[in-house]
Amino acid sequence: MNKYPIASFLLLCLWVITTQMATSQSLSPRHLQEKIYLQTDRQYYYPGEAIWYSVFINYKSPGLMDTLSRVLYVELYNPTRSLVQSQTLRIDSGRATGHFSLPQNLASGGFTIRAYTRWLMNYGEDSFFYKFIPILNPDDNVIEDINNDGNTSASLKVAFDKTLYRTRNKVTLKLQLEDEEASKASVMISVVDANQVAHIPETNSIKKWYSLNDSLPKGILQKFRYRIERGITFEGVIIDESREKKTELSIIQGDFQNVFRVKLDYRGYFAVHDLSFYDTTKFTIQSANGKAFLKERDIPAFSLILPPNTIPPTSADRVQKKYSYDTASTIMLKEVEIKKKKLLQHQNRFERPDFYIKGDELKNYYNLAEAIQSKVPGYRLVLSGMHWRLQWLRSEYSSRLGPPLEPIVYVNNSQLLIASPETDGETVGDQLTNLDPRLIDHIEAASTANTTLGGTGSIGVIYIFTKEMDFPGLGSFPTLKVKGFDRPAVFRSPDYGNPLFSQNPEDFRSTIYWNPRVTLNSKTPSLVSFYTSDQKGTLSVLVEGVTSKGTPLRVQANLVVE
Repeated sequence: MNKYPIASFLLLCLWVITTQMATSQSLSPRHLQEKIYLQTDRQYYYPGEAIWYSVFINYKSPGLMDTLSRVLYVELYNPTRSLVQSQTLRIDSGRATGHFSLPQNLASGGFTIRAYTRWLMNYGEDSFFYKFIPILNPDDNVIEDINNDGNTSASLKVAFDKTLYRTRNKVTLKLQLEDEEASKASVMISVVDANQVAHIPETNSIKKWYSLNDSLPKGILQKFRYRIERGITFEGVIIDESREKKTELSIIQGDFQNVFRVKLDYRGYFAVHDLSFYDTTKFTIQSANGKAFLKERDIPAFSLILPPNTIPPTSADRVQKKYSYDTASTIMLKEVEIKKKKLLQHQNRFERPDFYIKGDELKNYYNLAEAIQSKVPGYRLVLSGMHWRLQWLRSEYSSRLGPPLEPIVYVNNSQLLIASPETDGETVGDQLTNLDPRLIDHIEAASTANTTLGGTGSIGVIYIFTKEMDFPGLGSFPTLKVKGFDRPAVFRSPDYGNPLFSQNPEDFRSTIYWNPRVTLNSKTPSLVSFYTSDQKGTLSVLVEGVTSKGTPLRVQANLVVE
């Protein structure tokens, strides 16, 4: 028997009250705050280049990292605040990575990157992240500011394996975390050619911006309207032509990957929440008598007045250099004489092909571009600037001639568009890298000599035919196309330790190395490697990140190439 019933009762009441207060505080707007920081590979760009970026998200309550937002929106706006490009990224452990490919014909000016989550929309646009991005004319350069940004972190050490490097030399960078409180850290690494990219001090480095204070943003809503997103969400409406009123229906993702049962309100509106898929996916609505319409995502207005931020350009002494390097593993065979030629069956509408490749021969390749490079004679996959191009082996490329031409490619007898504003600058090679070889039934190819398409097929024509996916019963139902997560692209740079890269053309990359996410361990140093270009001079290294205890890190260093 309890000898002190009153005391025990009072202690129980105190515990209940304390627990309720703690729970209330942990769920308050102040304790559910997120804060975004985004860093790019450099501070200004030219048309036709890529903006690579890495994102760090801070949480007022770090224990809620996996409970809060898992979806990030990153947008690029032009000087008139018109949306140019946007990406939807998956947040993983408070981190996300992405890139924007700038069109060649993009007008210069002061652009802005804006990043936010749907949950942050409750806190107002003051809580979003903004970064000024100048896009210069090709014949403009920037006056360098020799002042260092400072704010170097003593707990992060950066060292090189040599004191001096030659062109196309391998560089090994050693990073050592020396923090008594944190055992791990997540960082991004950017290495740029200081001869082409002038140093510009940043107004908001990670050490200045990352921390969260106790004050709430000015534009916070009195009543929160926007939910926490943990996956792709889309909303729509069913307009049923019959008199039957449905309260729920089934939605099929893709080719029966998933089937969802959703509820309809009295107006026919529905919502599907927290899905996980990449690229654009088809959703079939099982409503035989109705029409389905997709509701566009709410994009918050860009009305915030940002402080003026400009970089005065000056006329450049040289035109911005471009580069290309070949990724093909090509083996030149001895010439042979063909005595007899077998006629091939074909499905294309234009000509009889010289080559016919069955889909079973392609299924082990990572993407269709690599499969074509290996299986269709005469082509190789080349990285030109920031775009993949399917290049004819005998074609030449130089900074004077411009990027290599690509063959004409048809998919199911519909021609793939060449790089243009309509394709967001995507080349034929870019589009082929996004196709899964397992979906291909066969490929037909006509050589440069035998094509009947004249000058348009001067470097060959490739016909791609996909497998027929017939799922009975779905043809009569309405469908919606929903955009999923954007796939993070891989920054590619030449490996001059591989003999295949030794015959590359001139290499004058502006961004030498970019790694948006490197994990550091305090017990052992982390090593990363890259190769210098053909440009002699100084390479500038920037490392930014956050420790496992939430402490921001920043280190700048230089290395010399002779």
